[in-house]
Amino acid sequence: MARKTCLALVTLVWCFVSPALAYDENMESALVPIVQCRQLLDSVEGYLNNANWDKARTNVNYCTRVLRLKTNMKNVTSLLSEDNLKDKAIEYTVDIDNAMTQLDASAYTPNFIPSDTGGITDQNQKYQMQAKNFYYRVIQELDAFLGLAPVEELKNAQDKASKLVPEVY
Repeated sequence: MARKTCLALVTLVWCFVSPALAYDENMESALVPIVQCRQLLDSVEGYLNNANWDKARTNVNYCTRVLRLKTNMKNVTSLLSEDNLKDKAIEYTVDIDNAMTQLDASAYTPNFIPSDTGGITDQNQKYQMQAKNFYYRVIQELDAFLGLAPVEELKNAQDKASKLVPEVY
């Protein structure tokens, strides 16, 4: 009798625990473009440092438009199992979306500031610093967002993304 009770208890516990432990292919699929975006953003800092505004914007816009960063972040958020993780993910999604928009705008504006010297003018430097601040915020929050994902799905997404990252520039 005790054996049946123990078996029933283990079965009951497994029914509640197994969904939380189950591997989620949808989570991995939503993470892949986010990881691709994170990889593409690595080169943006160099583009900003060298005043390659269009190259910086191309990578940022590729993330937001082609890889659909915000949509995939929302998908990951909906698949997270704990409410406190979902709350953090929602916050990161809103902050990253705003910072990506500001990063793009900050890299866009210097294109219209004339430079006789061919270098970075004082006005360009203002937008360069502004863009770099938004860039650092995006990187920090995107890394934090990815840290909310289940470890196994994130690792597999990173493996897949490393094979898929396009050479935008």
